[in-house]
Amino acid sequence: GLSPTVLLYFSRQNCEHCTAFTPVLKAAAAAAQKAADAAVMAVGMPPSTVLEVVVVSVDSEQEDYKATVTSCEPTWLTIPFNKGKERQEAAQRYSITGVPAVIILKSDTGTILNIDARGQILSDPEGVKFPWLAPPTKLHPTESQVLTLACETVGLAAVKESHSGRMPAQSLMGAADMCSQIRAMAQRLGDGNESNGTRPERLQ
Repeated sequence: GLSPTVLLYFSRQNCEHCTAFTPVLKAAAAAAQKAADAAVMAVGMPPSTVLEVVVVSVDSEQEDYKATVTSCEPTWLTIPFNKGKERQEAAQRYSITGVPAVIILKSDTGTILNIDARGQILSDPEGVKFPWLAPPTKLHPTESQVLTLACETVGLAAVKESHSGRMPAQSLMGAADMCSQIRAMAQRLGDGNESNGTRPERLQ
């Protein structure tokens, strides 16, 4: 089957936001897996794991570590407490400065699919938008202006070609449709994406 998506969940004990987020993540992950199972079974295929959650506790005390892990699903993977260096390196590798934090990766390549998926999961507790890919990058105003200028340039050239008889009406319509799609994309990316949820608590 397909390689499962890996979700790194950075959390710790005595973190109000972590306490509130963990149940949401548990529900969203379970719902995503259930939906995937139903989809493959509907076409006669056996179910397989589509999401592997790895809990990366940033706790420094063993009792706190144990409480963090216990609050999560027992089927989720963990980095052992005695692997403190590995846990710290994981947080540094993904520039984790506050918890809770969620990183989504491709399991076969390690490619980052979303460097900050917490907000998307908070707004999708039923797992409908799994695998919670990163939203499109917001365009810089200058980039939006360049795209608009390119559309105007292409449009003007197309009109001139049409008036000279070198471009059929169908091609002119195609150019207009392309410009319309580019403008819509620039507008959508220019609007950006608002972050969801509360600000994560800083690491101590």
